[in-house]
Amino acid sequence: MVLINLVPKPAPIVCRIGTNSALLDGTGADPILPGLRTGLIPWLPATQPLRAQAEGYTAAELRPFLKPGQTPVVLLTEKSAGTLAFEVIPNADKRDGGFYDAINLTAEPVLQLTVDGKPISLPKGKRIRLGTKKTLTYSLPGERGNNLDSEDDPPQSLLIFYRAYTGKTKCTVVPDILLQ
Repeated sequence: MVLINLVPKPAPIVCRIGTNSALLDGTGADPILPGLRTGLIPWLPATQPLRAQAEGYTAAELRPFLKPGQTPVVLLTEKSAGTLAFEVIPNADKRDGGFYDAINLTAEPVLQLTVDGKPISLPKGKRIRLGTKKTLTYSLPGERGNNLDSEDDPPQSLLIFYRAYTGKTKCTVVPDILLQ
């Protein structure tokens, strides 16, 4: 799995599986910022829950659910004021060839992008296939283009658009691979 913090403001969050060392630890000098993500991490031990805690928040817990080979994206969010929650973005169903998928997790009902020179409307919460080639260029209105060139051939990536605590729309790119 890949774990991404989308709590809308910096917070002293700690996430761990069971009693293992922290996957995210914002208890030091620097709190965890929205958009911070882990790399691909195994859920070990596979019988222990994933927990998130932060001062001033009700804790969140996610019970083990992964089947062998799955590597979903797990989002840490603020369900309501003062309550942490986990949301899961499963791996892509359609995996033929390569892909760059995107999901709009901003407050906007539709996020406008330009992908490889063409306008794209990205509805809130819906996973959309942006392209299947090894490279992809995307931009938000008024911004320079961002070039992606996958190290994997074919590419297997998910672009997650979210709102940073500064109010600016940001994107993080995560792998969407299945393990053999």
